[in-house]
Amino acid sequence: MTRLRLASFVAVLLVALAFGAGALAGNGRVAPRVEGPALDGKRLNLASFRGRPLVVNVWSSW
Repeated sequence: MTRLRLASFVAVLLVALAFGAGALAGNGRVAPRVEGPALDGKRLNLASFRGRPLVVNVWSSW
């Protein structure tokens, strides 16, 4: 690939991700009530992060 083609591809990819991320995040909708244990043993409530960006990483090891 030439540099111009690569730069065009990256630009289109970034624009697609930027517009797609907003749709996936559900902008304007309230997240469901989620509560669970934090690493320090206390209870963590998702509502305490209201109004701030939050990334929830859910993973599993099989």
